[in-house]
Amino acid sequence: MYSLNRCVVFAVSCAIAAVLAQPVRAAFVMSLQQSGSDVVMTGSGTIDTTDLSYFHWTSGNPDIVPEQGIAMLSPAFGLVDVYTGASGITAFGTGGFVTAGTSLGSSVGIYPGIVYVPMGYVSGDALAGTETFGNATLASLGVTLGTYTDRWGSGVHADSFVLEIGSTAAPEPAGALVLAVPLAALGLLARRRRPLV
Repeated sequence: MYSLNRCVVFAVSCAIAAVLAQPVRAAFVMSLQQSGSDVVMTGSGTIDTTDLSYFHWTSGNPDIVPEQGIAMLSPAFGLVDVYTGASGITAFGTGGFVTAGTSLGSSVGIYPGIVYVPMGYVSGDALAGTETFGNATLASLGVTLGTYTDRWGSGVHADSFVLEIGSTAAPEPAGALVLAVPLAALGLLARRRRPLV
């Protein structure tokens, strides 16, 4: 019985180590939420540009075009570098062009197949921004509730841009479910052990 317990503990330890050793994938997450009589778009995270292709630079504006899959956090006329190679988001509603009233922070956004980052951006640097669409609702902006994801790259350079519209459940951390089984097994082993008398 003792050797079986040791084998189970060893197996559980190996499973936990394997889950913890998995590389963490960076992501930029943008959220579009109702806030009183306004809609607020916030974004934060990092972007790995290694497997994207630099196209050119341009200026960005704080706007969205749901029917065309465009979402941009940017001070008005903020300079951005344009990278191609992303895929996934082509539209997130039926609404047309809408400009935000206020915007602060990093210039970052998406367009089908394109990722915008601040001019001179260093891959992996932290990005954050917010903008407000005054006297608006998610319905008036013509967005469809849900989670939309652009992906690019492979291996350690695989990355994503996630757009969350409306209330969304927080995703479980990677590996949480995989860890639950080994931890439960350890708990059962500890419970089955009888104290020495």
